[in-house]
Amino acid sequence: MSRGKLELVGRPFAHAATGVVVVRRAVAAGLVLVAVASPPVGAATLDERLQAVADGVVSNVFVGAGLFGGQQAFYVPGTALTVDLPGRRPRTYVAGRADLRSGRVVRPGDRQPIGSGTKPMTALVVLGLVRRGRIDVDDRLTDVAAAHRRDGGRLARLVAAHRSRLRGITLRQLLNMSSGLRDYDDDPRFGRVFARSPRAPRSMARLAAFGLARPRLFRPGAPRRTYYSNTNYVLAGMVVEAVTGRSFASRLRALFRRAGMGGSSYPLGLGPGEVRGYQPPYAGGQRLPAVVGPFLGLPDLSFSVTPRAVLSVSTSPLASGPTVRVRPATPDLQARYGGTQRPVWQDVSGIYRPAAIGSAAGAAVSTTGDLARFWRLLFRGRLVDRATLRLMRSSVPAPPNPPGVRNYFALGLQRQDVAPGAFFSGSPRLRIWMKLGDIFGYTSASCYMEGPRPYGGVVVTNVTNLFPSPVGDLGVLRDTLRALRG
Repeated sequence: MSRGKLELVGRPFAHAATGVVVVRRAVAAGLVLVAVASPPVGAATLDERLQAVADGVVSNVFVGAGLFGGQQAFYVPGTALTVDLPGRRPRTYVAGRADLRSGRVVRPGDRQPIGSGTKPMTALVVLGLVRRGRIDVDDRLTDVAAAHRRDGGRLARLVAAHRSRLRGITLRQLLNMSSGLRDYDDDPRFGRVFARSPRAPRSMARLAAFGLARPRLFRPGAPRRTYYSNTNYVLAGMVVEAVTGRSFASRLRALFRRAGMGGSSYPLGLGPGEVRGYQPPYAGGQRLPAVVGPFLGLPDLSFSVTPRAVLSVSTSPLASGPTVRVRPATPDLQARYGGTQRPVWQDVSGIYRPAAIGSAAGAAVSTTGDLARFWRLLFRGRLVDRATLRLMRSSVPAPPNPPGVRNYFALGLQRQDVAPGAFFSGSPRLRIWMKLGDIFGYTSASCYMEGPRPYGGVVVTNVTNLFPSPVGDLGVLRDTLRALRG
């Protein structure tokens, strides 16, 4: 999510928060979560410091802006963090609960929806067709639809019905968010349809039609204009089917097999024993969009929690990623949220299917280990050749920019160029390639670092089972890099 925009299957440069170190045993021992003080960073091993990062996500309460405005306290049930350092085997650190009702703890290898973490995979499938000469990244979508009908003409029919909206849009502009197309999940009509049948599968053409029902926001490729739209990616999925004659699902599964991502699937739902997804109840008296209708009136789950710290998250509309200010909360917030609390969650697992809302834009299920493997292989040039990787990294500016940070959209990726000292005190100049994702009940984040030792070449992936959440993205990355510094 981002300020002022409900993002159901993605987060463009989302807000972040940091974690504070706690002892993992306190989280795993029972439903009463009691955190204790940790030793100084220098007194711990690297594994202990990284475990402390995961522990902090679930053992602090983060107070910030809620999804529809107003102040909200965020208690994260569970998290997993995988850190892949050059020359070292990837390691996964877990904390908290995968299932609040049963008390099952999060385990390495647990699967959960990753929302827009799907988009780099979708882009890679499209660029594979570019590499093989089947299409060109600067082909216009209208031309691709006319020339490729191996999908039975589904893309061609959609294009014919919305030709004025799609005129001039290239495949590159779909993948780097510069098409100007509106997001289908912002359309109130989509919200009403989803609310009536949140588990019903929906074709990519039907999802795209909601985004194409309203005028474009700007001319395709307009300088310094981008807009994060899931419509772009369901259209990209339709291109795959039109060119290959195979289902998009089969192409994504083929990518999972090639990458050795044995814990990943699309668009299947979760099986028994997987991570449950949670949300705080929506506050009464708010004017809520129809899309949240399936989540109103669900049974409440409430357990005693004693947070390690009460942290206040900046609500600045410009702040994003590493520049979000997180500080000890004010005395009134400390009094309100400190000590033993009984926060309330609602379990949204099984209420909807990711395929009903995400499709090629955000319906994959994965693990932090699989995500780390994907990102490591991608940036090593093992999933694509070097020319395709350069193409994937080609970027357009995506303002606004907070101080010390420049935001960009690449093809399936997001990029942040971070000035020295902007990430944390003493941090060097860094370039972060990332993809943030969320979908009801879950968040995900994947990052690849470019910079000096010990940060360059590091892959960090993280998931939580809470939506919305101010943690689980670049705040976790920031603490991870601090832990690497020692």
